[in-house]
Amino acid sequence: MKLKKKFGPYRVILKPAFLNIYRNEKRVNAFIDDCIKMLQYKFKVARYLLNKCNFDVTFLHEWGTDTVQHQLWDILHPNDQHCNPKEKQKYFLKAISYYQALDQEIADILSEIGEDVSLLIVSDHGFGPLSKMINLNVWLIREGYLKFKKNFFSQLKFFLWKRGVNYNNLIHTFLVNVVLKFFLKIGLNPPKPPDADKMLRLLTSKKRFFLSLADVDWSKTRAYTKTGVGQIVINQKGREPQGIVNPGTEFSELQKELIEKLRCLKDPETGEVIKSD
Repeated sequence: MKLKKKFGPYRVILKPAFLNIYRNEKRVNAFIDDCIKMLQYKFKVARYLLNKCNFDVTFLHEWGTDTVQHQLWDILHPNDQHCNPKEKQKYFLKAISYYQALDQEIADILSEIGEDVSLLIVSDHGFGPLSKMINLNVWLIREGYLKFKKNFFSQLKFFLWKRGVNYNNLIHTFLVNVVLKFFLKIGLNPPKPPDADKMLRLLTSKKRFFLSLADVDWSKTRAYTKTGVGQIVINQKGREPQGIVNPGTEFSELQKELIEKLRCLKDPETGEVIKSD
C-alpha cells in the first residue's frame, strides 16, 4: 500500500498491442511509449526500495524486452524474411528507443548499488527468426503414436480435420484476421483475447464440434503434446491419468525412438534434414 500511495499502482501487464496483426505509426509509438513508461516506473520503485531496505537478494522483472520482440521482431531483426523495408525504416528507431531506455536504467542502477554488489541479467528464453513451424501432434498422428476414438463423432471430426476443417482455420483465424483487425483499423479497443476466446468456445463448444484431445483414445496413445508445439509427453502408466507406457525400459526405448525419428525429419519443400542443436 505504501508503494501504491507513493508511486501509483504497480503495473505488471502492458496494454494489448496486436502490432503483429495491424500496425500504424500512432499505434507503434503508443506501444513503445507504454513500454518505456512501465520500465521507468519499475526501476524507480526498485531504486527506492534498494535505498530504503538492506536486501540480501533483489529480483526485478521487466516484461518489455519480451513483448517488444514479440510485437516488432520483423523490425528489429536485420534479416527477417517477413520484414517490410518501408516499415523497418519507419519504426526501427522507435523500437530501439525502448532498449536505449532500458540500458540507461541499468546504468543508473549500477551507479547506485556500488561495486561490491553483483548484478545478473538473465532471461527465460531468447529470440530468433521463425520461417516454418511443425505441429508435433500432426507428426505423432502420422507416425501412429497418437490415436483417436473409434466412435462416429470422433471419427467424423478426424475426417474433417484431415480436410482442413478445424477450430483454427474456421473460427480463430476469422476472429484474428477479420474481426480483431477491423477493430484495430478503426481505432477501437477490442475485447481482451482470453475473454473473447472464452465466449467463443462457450458458443461453439470447441470440443464438441472440432477435433481435440477429448477425442484421443488414451488406451492406444503412446505420446502426445498438449498444444502441438513444445514438449512431447509420453503417456506413462502411473503418471498420466490413462497411461499405457510402462516406466523403465519401455519408456526409455520409446523416448529414444522418438528422438531418432525427430532427428531424421526432413523439410518437405527442400528435402533437407531439419537441423537442431
